[in-house]
Amino acid sequence: SSFPRNQLKYGIPATYQKYQPHTNCSYNLLDAQYSYLNDWIFHNATNVAANIFQAGRKKNYGFMDNKFTMMYLPTKPDNLANWLECFNRAASTKPAGVEQEGYTHYTWQSIVPLPRCNLTQQLMKKYKSNEKHGFCDAPIVEDHASYPGPLA
Repeated sequence: SSFPRNQLKYGIPATYQKYQPHTNCSYNLLDAQYSYLNDWIFHNATNVAANIFQAGRKKNYGFMDNKFTMMYLPTKPDNLANWLECFNRAASTKPAGVEQEGYTHYTWQSIVPLPRCNLTQQLMKKYKSNEKHGFCDAPIVEDHASYPGPLA
């Protein structure tokens, strides 16, 4: 090929494992298992940016933006199911601005999901102490297996 730098040297890492949802169904239930994230990306937005990795020293394990809501993952969950669950729970966080509920109206929301599996005092201090519901949220997210499944 004329672009040797774009070719993988070693191929797929030996530790790679294909994601398999823990269900008794033969078809893929990602849309059902992560329904809030599915709606946030495909139904409730016209433009979504999903930046999964960031080079450099900044601790960024995922960043998504749909013009009105930004979701940022500052620590690494221990597996793909929990990584998706962090964004799924963040996508379920309701923004402020619904006047009939008495909230102040904002045109932008920031959500920083914090996976319980890697929660530290430093993360709690940095994100939970500055939390302002509906504007800057920091939900603590349990392991994916602790939430009821779509067929429960």
